[in-house]
Amino acid sequence: MSIKTFMKYYVGVLLFIDLLAMAVIGFLLRLIIPAGRLAHGEKYFLGLHRHAWVDIHLYLALLFVLLVIYHIWLNWTWIVHSTKQHCRRNKKNI
Repeated sequence: MSIKTFMKYYVGVLLFIDLLAMAVIGFLLRLIIPAGRLAHGEKYFLGLHRHAWVDIHLYLALLFVLLVIYHIWLNWTWIVHSTKQHCRRNKKNI
């Protein structure tokens, strides 16, 4: 297995885990941890305040963007090749 294939696999796995974590935390923020003016203790979940969960969600989103950019960079030759093939196929059909 080449290092590039190895990296593609693990970037894909990390993207999946990151997206799953963002979805779970987004669910927590929307439905479990209340927003607005409530009693001080109600804005905590697993010992973390709502603002800490928002920060974690933000950092996961930033990591996701970086991983997507890296994923595109790793697959750039395939993207270019597939685009060229698609354009050639469309020229023949016109």
